[in-house]
Amino acid sequence: MKGRMWIILAVFMSVIVAVPVSIALKSESYMYIQELERPDTGAGERRYELEVVCDGGTQQVELYVGERRLSESELEEVFTEAEKLLKTRMIGENSNFQDIERPLKLISSIPEYNMQVSWHIDNQEVIDYWGEIHQTRESQPVVLTATMSYEGRAGAEALASREYSYGLTVSPYSDSRLFTVGIQQLFEAADSESDEKNSIVLPDEYEGRRLRYRVKKDNSMLRLLLLVPIIPVILVLEKRSIAQSRKKRVEEQLVREYPELISKLCLLTGAGMTPYNALCRICADGKGEAYRRLSAVIGNIKSGASERSQYAAFGEIFGLYCYSRLGSMLEQNVVRGNEKLRGMLREECMGALEERRARARKAGEQAGTKLLFPMMLMLLVVLVVIMVPAFMSMEGR
Repeated sequence: MKGRMWIILAVFMSVIVAVPVSIALKSESYMYIQELERPDTGAGERRYELEVVCDGGTQQVELYVGERRLSESELEEVFTEAEKLLKTRMIGENSNFQDIERPLKLISSIPEYNMQVSWHIDNQEVIDYWGEIHQTRESQPVVLTATMSYEGRAGAEALASREYSYGLTVSPYSDSRLFTVGIQQLFEAADSESDEKNSIVLPDEYEGRRLRYRVKKDNSMLRLLLLVPIIPVILVLEKRSIAQSRKKRVEEQLVREYPELISKLCLLTGAGMTPYNALCRICADGKGEAYRRLSAVIGNIKSGASERSQYAAFGEIFGLYCYSRLGSMLEQNVVRGNEKLRGMLREECMGALEERRARARKAGEQAGTKLLFPMMLMLLVVLVVIMVPAFMSMEGR
């Protein structure tokens, strides 16, 4: 009864929601308006597409609404902020207007405030219209006048303009700078006098002072010699790295071959063969690093070595704990004739197989991690293929 009430309530709520939605869908898809919103200052014109209804007929109309014009107070605030930005950009790398040494940046516009800038320089022999500074031995005052014109929008006539004058003082040359300029002038004179010769004779005197010249030696070969002691170190480190990687590969191969070897030993001893005969049979049939080392053990036993000592040396011969554990079981069987050897080998075989499954799972997880980056690249390509046409179609509209 309770479930039926919930069903009735759900149907009732669906009807309540469906009725107003259906009414809204059947109503007109137009909204009648009485005004058009004007864009903010600096946003440019805004285009509207309207349908004008008149005498039962409709006409498609396209209208452009200009941006809002600034009030006088707002315009003065814009000029104030623009003038601050103009001073910051104009001064360039100089610290202040009274110590001008580096070129000025006489910009032509301030796009942040929709301003156009024109310049007037009273002494162009000191500062030119590219902002370059022409210093002399004395400080030189210069007056720059910037005329900023505010444009209501791009392409429109200037709505307002303001003039700002800046008194600048171009610093004189320092002694080192004067010396450099004088030497450059001497070089230019020597260059022009010997422009038909294969070499330039450098001047040997400047204002009564003797001049000598030097260039830096090419020490590239000496720098290469500094690398000689590093080469043996690099070779030793590379050799050690190769040896470690080779040792790691051998250990991984021994670990992979251990479950197969122990399962064969368990199977053959369970069939009635002695451990020694089973190992001889395994060596004859198998191929790999573990079988090669086991063949060496069997060869030593056949040559007269003690079977017990060879089993005890499994840890040193194979270098892994699992083989050392197997050698201990075989050694105990030789000494005491362990009756539980088959059961111990069976448990060892099950543990080795479980470890192999665990390693396979880990390798699969690592493979998935390595494939993550290529998959992300493929996903990025798919997103680009999908999104670029969408953006292009939106811009086309």
